[in-house]
Amino acid sequence: APAVAESVAGAAPTPAARGRPRILAFDSVRFLLVAYIVCGHFVAFAAPPPFVFRAATQVNVVVGAFFALSGYVAAYTSTEPAAHKASEKFIQTPSTLWILQRVFSYFPLHLFVLLAFSPVFVYSDVVYSGWPTAIWHGVLSMTMTQAWFPLHAEVWNAPAWFLSALTFATIVLAFALSPLARQTKAELRRTLAALFFAGLLPKVGYCYDHKVWNLLEGSIPSKAHPNLASFNTQRFSPFLATVEVLLGAAACRLAMLDGAEGESEAPKPSKFATIAPALGIPIVVILRAAGLLPLNDLLARGVLVVPLFLRFLMAAHRA
Repeated sequence: APAVAESVAGAAPTPAARGRPRILAFDSVRFLLVAYIVCGHFVAFAAPPPFVFRAATQVNVVVGAFFALSGYVAAYTSTEPAAHKASEKFIQTPSTLWILQRVFSYFPLHLFVLLAFSPVFVYSDVVYSGWPTAIWHGVLSMTMTQAWFPLHAEVWNAPAWFLSALTFATIVLAFALSPLARQTKAELRRTLAALFFAGLLPKVGYCYDHKVWNLLEGSIPSKAHPNLASFNTQRFSPFLATVEVLLGAAACRLAMLDGAEGESEAPKPSKFATIAPALGIPIVVILRAAGLLPLNDLLARGVLVVPLFLRFLMAAHRA
């Protein structure tokens, strides 16, 4: 699901943005993220060594990069470089139409998958829970509202929770891009800081309440979690996904304002600026798997992986 959303909602530029150079590095990034997440979902069937299993199952950490990338690309295609404004195409497009264009770039395929596999989904629900549950799960899946239900976010087509959260974030982004586009670099940095702490506070609350500061949630069975509902409220939350999308959009605007009137020039290109954050992400994953970095999935995602990923995107953008 993240791959579908990114390939169509994030990567496809609007008509007004087609003249802008495509950032090819982002395509490779998508492939690597998708490959990791797919492996993380199926690696258990290979019965790997414990270290490999812990390293490959940190999908809850890495998925935050997809939300950040969605916001980054949306800002890149809908705002003007070296100017404090949104693109004319974005301004002239009604917000509802802008939202629908993006949602319907993946919604038809989502419906096709649901219809194609509906006999399987419906059969299992009816046999184990009855028709009322099957109908309700169908409504949640078809309306892409399942992410709002922490213990049922993965009903039917499980990865589609991503689309559910992304749809809400897209609605918010339609009204946030213009204000972000008008901000200066100093204002954008304050916005990034505010968004960072807004996303961090509920994660810290979850960790404090359940004493799970260093738990690798992705590598333990659901029944072994001290409070699965609380954890799911964090990892499936459309609100927290929106924070990551807005972080991506604000980071993109920082890079796009390089050289604008009254703004600083772009930092001097450096291989280290691109390679360091790119290597930082797998290093975080490896250190956590080895037990050398005692941070749980949510803290590693919000404090380390997403910020490192945004630094990488900005460096690749400026290269």
